[in-house]
Amino acid sequence: MDIEDINVSIDTAIPCGLLVDELVSNALKHAFRTGRRGTIAIALSLDSDGAISLKVCDNGIGVLDIAEIERRMKMGSRTIMGLGEKQLSGRISFSSGPGLACELRFANQRYAPRI
Repeated sequence: MDIEDINVSIDTAIPCGLLVDELVSNALKHAFRTGRRGTIAIALSLDSDGAISLKVCDNGIGVLDIAEIERRMKMGSRTIMGLGEKQLSGRISFSSGPGLACELRFANQRYAPRI
C-alpha cells in the first residue's frame, strides 16, 4: 500500500472503501485462479491539481481486452462504475498487462457540516 494522509468527508470515505473492497475482491476471485500467487497494490494520492487518485492493481492474469470489462458488466463492474462515476463524480480507467489496474480520479469534495 502507498497511501497518502488525505482528509476527506465521510461521504467520500465510504464509497472509496466500498470501491477498494470490490476491486480487491474481484482481484482475489479472478486474477489469481488455480492457486496462482500474486500481489495486489493499493495507492491513494493527492495530485498537484487537488484531485484524488485511487489506484488498485494486481499482477494476475489480466484481461485480453479492456472493453471486455464493460461488455460483461456484471454486478461487480456495475458497482465499481456506480461508486466511482456516479457517487464520487470521478473518472475510472482500466489498464491491462501485466495484471489489471483500475484508477479512479475524483475531486476532493467539500460538504457542508451536518447537524
